[in-house]
Order: sequence, then C-alpha cells, then structure tokens
Amino acid sequence: MPLELIRPLAFFDLETTGTRIGRDRIVQIGIVTLSPDGSRSSYQTLVNPGIPIPPEATAVHGITDETVSDAPPLEAVASIVLRELEGSTWPASTYCGSTSRSWRKSSSE
Repeated sequence: MPLELIRPLAFFDLETTGTRIGRDRIVQIGIVTLSPDGSRSSYQTLVNPGIPIPPEATAVHGITDETVSDAPPLEAVASIVLRELEGSTWPASTYCGSTSRSWRKSSSE
C-alpha cells in the first residue's frame, strides 16, 4: 500500500555526547524529508558541543573532539534545522520523541 502524504514527513537523527538530557550535547544532526510528491531531501551537519566528547560516546558514533573542532555550535545551526523541519510531520519513537521535544524547546529559547 503506497503512503499518501499530505505534508512532508521528516525523519531526524541526533548523535550526542551521551544520554542525559540537559547535560549532554548534540554533535551531529541528520534529517531526511519525504515530500508528498515523492521527492526526498536531506540535511546533515556536525555540531561543536562545546564540551569534550566522552570515549564511550565516540565508541557508539565515531565522532571525536577533532571531528567537530571546526563545526558550528548548535546556536549557529538551530534556525537552519528548524527551517528544515518546518511544516513537516515528525514520526518519533519514545526515546527520540522525548529528546527532540527537549532540544526543540531549548533551541527556541
């Protein structure tokens, strides 16, 4: 059964320095958007978290302090990310849903 979309559907993924909301930081953002006409677009950026990336986090995603040393901070990309997600429906799992709401709230303050 084909999926009929009324609005774009945006899937996003965050890589972070850990799993503690409010303490850990984003190091990479990826978004893939499926439009009602069937076209797809994608956006990804590394983010400098402003804190060291623990070895345990690097073991999961492979991103190191050196990898993000020249990347922009979240404040510099937040408006771009929100624009990429604007008008889209975000399917979410329980974990990603709670994390993304916290991030969205803090990035808009």
